[in-house]
Amino acid sequence: SLSVTVLPDIMERFAARFPGINVTVTVTGSNAVTELVRGHTADIGFTFNPTVLQDLDVALVMDVPLGAALAPSHPLAKAKTLSLRECLDHPVAWPAQGLSLRTILDTVALRLKPQFRPAVECNSLRLMAAMARRGTCIAFQTRIGIEQDIAAGKLVFIPLSDKRLPRDRLMVVQRSGSHANPAADRLLALAREMLPRAAAVARK
Repeated sequence: SLSVTVLPDIMERFAARFPGINVTVTVTGSNAVTELVRGHTADIGFTFNPTVLQDLDVALVMDVPLGAALAPSHPLAKAKTLSLRECLDHPVAWPAQGLSLRTILDTVALRLKPQFRPAVECNSLRLMAAMARRGTCIAFQTRIGIEQDIAAGKLVFIPLSDKRLPRDRLMVVQRSGSHANPAADRLLALAREMLPRAAAVARK
């Protein structure tokens, strides 16, 4: 989700401020992000709910509400909030293993319906949002990455009301003690400047 709107905004601002610095971006799952940083392949990692933070410093952390994304024509689209049980009575798109959302949703869904089977399982939030736009299913994510669809009326975002759902936590991480790269430090400073604004939009 970060690669759809938030990271492009950060990269655009960074390129304008520091035109002589090249940035390489790899998009992958949450735990793979931390491994890339821990293994010296990446200087900074943007990730949700990493399971292991050993040898990493958390430069920024923010909680972002999780909700159901669905087409305006969907029978549940007029609700103010939805429970996961209500959503599971309809076709849903389910995050694949390796996505942080999978762990969050499984903690509640498997208690509600042990034999639950999603309409589709996918490792792409963009694809799941696209299916939700078509009315094929309900997708689950934060507002980050689907802001434009919500503003255009192509998607409705309804917060999930389940108290047992763990928080969806956005983190920016770097290797412990790695503060000797001026370019990475500048990118990190820009992320600290811009991410709180994105998170504020995601809470609306």
